[in-house]
Order: sequence, then C-alpha cells, then structure tokens
Amino acid sequence: MIADRGLRLWSTLCMLGAWGRDNFTEGAPHRVFRHAECGTELGAVGDCPACGYLVPPADVEMLPDPGLDPDPVDPVSRALARPRRLLQPVEADPV
Repeated sequence: MIADRGLRLWSTLCMLGAWGRDNFTEGAPHRVFRHAECGTELGAVGDCPACGYLVPPADVEMLPDPGLDPDPVDPVSRALARPRRLLQPVEADPV
C-alpha cells in the first residue's frame, strides 16, 4: 500500500512523465493515462480537462499505446500491456 506522502507526489510524477515524453521519446509508444470515470486523457499534472479537477491515482486508468509491443518478453511488462487502474497490484502471469 502506498503512503499518503507517496500519493502527494502524483502530480509531480505526472509532470515528469509529460516532460520525458515531450523531450526524449519523440514519437515512441508510451502508456496513456485517463480518468476512469469519464474516459478523458489526463493533463500534464494529472488533471482531468473534462471534469476540471486533479484525479486521484486510484481513479486513473493506464492503457498501453497501440504502438507498444503487445506481447513483451518479461511478465511485468506483459501485465502492464493490459488496461488497468493505478494502485492495483500488478499480477504477472507465471513464466
């Protein structure tokens, strides 16, 4: 379980992720984060442009970009290749 002080880093981590995508990945596939309630892709600080508020991590769905390898070699990457909510434990398939 993540502590409250870890949860408070959410918007900072979102901004760092956006900065990395903008400056280092140039068209490379990545994961998409959207508000599970309405389906809108999150803004750079983890906000929902449609709902107008910062979305808590438990209400964020992570989806793979269509360009990501659909069948990666390692079990954790395979588990993350499926849509899932943040903060849910990652259940990797046995090798």
